[in-house]
Amino acid sequence: MKGIKLILTGLSLLFYTYCFSQEPSVQDAIEQMTEQENALPEDDFYQHAVAYYLKKPLDINRAESADLQQFSFLTDLQINSFLQYRKLAGGLLLIYELQAVPLWDEETIQKILPYIKIGSTTTIKDDLATRFRKGEYSLLSRVTVSSDKTNPLQLGSREQVFTRLQYRYGHLLQWGLTGEKDPGESWFGQKRNKGFDFYSAHIFLRKMGIVKCLALGDYSVNIGQGLIHWQSMAFKKSPDIIQIKRQSPVLRPYHSSGEVFFQRGVGITIGKESWAFTGFFSTRKMDGSVGMDSINGRTFIQSWKTDGLHRTVSEFEQKNKWKMSTYGFSFQYGNALRKVSLNALHYEMSAFMKKPDLPYHLFSFRGKSMTNLSADWSITHRNLHWFGELAFHNFKSTAWLSGLLISVDSRLSLSFVSRHISPAYQTLFGNAFTESASVSNERGFFAGVSFKPSVKWRIEGYADFFRFPWLKYRKDAPSSGTELCLQMTHRLGKDAEIITRFKVKTDTENPVQEISEGAYHDNSVRSRNWRTQVQIKINPSFIWRARAEMNWVYTGDIQPEQGFLTFSDLIFRPMMKPYSAGLRFQFFETDSYESRIYAYENDVLFRFSIPSFQGKGKRYYINLQYDYGKKLSFWLRWSQTILMQRSLSQPENKNQTGFNFQILYKF
Repeated sequence: MKGIKLILTGLSLLFYTYCFSQEPSVQDAIEQMTEQENALPEDDFYQHAVAYYLKKPLDINRAESADLQQFSFLTDLQINSFLQYRKLAGGLLLIYELQAVPLWDEETIQKILPYIKIGSTTTIKDDLATRFRKGEYSLLSRVTVSSDKTNPLQLGSREQVFTRLQYRYGHLLQWGLTGEKDPGESWFGQKRNKGFDFYSAHIFLRKMGIVKCLALGDYSVNIGQGLIHWQSMAFKKSPDIIQIKRQSPVLRPYHSSGEVFFQRGVGITIGKESWAFTGFFSTRKMDGSVGMDSINGRTFIQSWKTDGLHRTVSEFEQKNKWKMSTYGFSFQYGNALRKVSLNALHYEMSAFMKKPDLPYHLFSFRGKSMTNLSADWSITHRNLHWFGELAFHNFKSTAWLSGLLISVDSRLSLSFVSRHISPAYQTLFGNAFTESASVSNERGFFAGVSFKPSVKWRIEGYADFFRFPWLKYRKDAPSSGTELCLQMTHRLGKDAEIITRFKVKTDTENPVQEISEGAYHDNSVRSRNWRTQVQIKINPSFIWRARAEMNWVYTGDIQPEQGFLTFSDLIFRPMMKPYSAGLRFQFFETDSYESRIYAYENDVLFRFSIPSFQGKGKRYYINLQYDYGKKLSFWLRWSQTILMQRSLSQPENKNQTGFNFQILYKF
């Protein structure tokens, strides 16, 4: 294919340039998570927290473990090490003291510096009236329009609209109202709807004496290692091996546009130094298809709709068709070095839930109620951190996950995760460190390493071996697979870095085409991926980035399919100026959907996109930002994909154009 010629030119260019990288591990993890689950995460809590602390840095002398867990690049080993150091030192006087914290290397310190400050070591009491009176309001509104042809059956217009009014007093109090309309959904004054399709509201308070946090309205619940319940965004496999562990407070405020993965009701955490108890209750209506059993006349839930789209009459008729009530608690005992938690969840559905009678649904949940129990733990001893969770479904089926983080020294870190999840184990909101998107029917072992032989070099890699004891979608027999990844990073001075990565994965799937009776068919699927990315900080205002990536997908005995993508970014961020800009130009060429390639794209504030590319074409986008004083900010994004060669899965329109406009007003 012609793309092979381009990759040689692209790689020649890449190896003779330099780069400056700003937390590429998070972007890479989100890319791999989107590719694995074939869905873009809609939780913007992480982006919201990072953006807030850039404007109003976190006081490192008053920060607790829950505050530091918001930064995904910090491990529990590093967080516990800092808290122990601060306890002994009595608070930091200068930012340079971070160099004395065990396990905090130069790279970690550079990542966290933009988000923290050194404040007073004296505790300041903020009464409730002050919190509600002296905070900051913000109003954010975003409109996204695409040129894709709308389905004539859709009830509404093609724009997507998102609006959020929020009040925030540091990290002690926040409340907000959110409204969102997806493309194709009806709008104000149109039939079947009298406003936004989705509304959300929340109040979240922290640190009120014995009450550690109080959630009213919409909130998310994150427990243990995700075996029974995890609703916030959580990473899976990536070269950044520290992200194997789930870490979050049990309760978090919810203010995103996703319409499924949150609770609606009340949650509270009370506790003192060595213990904490979290209890929560939620009741909300869910989307889905509800039918009637002709034999016994019983109403049952045929399917659970999780995309949140209500564009056509049939989709709208599935809105709020059944009700789910959730009760649960988590009791935690211990300190920063040793903690154990006991957790319980119970679901009540308004109708009997069952999935179609297919072989791979043999162990799927059926019934009107479900109970999940678990115990999770985390133990830190010197440079070793052990964590895990043991879970039960309806007091019968089991699942367990155990992981280990080892910091051998400042240059070498190791990570291990072992998991064993029964085919009969079921959960509704599980999100653990697994190969599958669902937490069921899987056994596996993961091992990762991060080695820094010198200041300029870093070598990271992992190996994951997984097996599915029972059938799965497109897997009509028990199967197994492996995934191997090796990534090398080379820094050339402060502003120079080059990253190259090679990933190999082997799995099995049913053949797409039927095979004649008696004929042998190798149903293994093998993929190879090679990526090289560089970035250069030309001067304090300009950053240039480039990437070249290749995919090879082998399905059985069929000739391998190939995919190629390359892009170049130019980012303009002048110091002490109210404006900034970003530009990308990209070329891609793939043989089919199977060899598609995902690419992370910068977007307006609190938003990112990770489209997949197939066929042959070009793409470009430009991002503009302007701050009109300290209270008003504008973002504008224009993107276009030009298809030079269409495939059956591509839309008829060759040019796909997107437009985003966002405004943020603080008062």
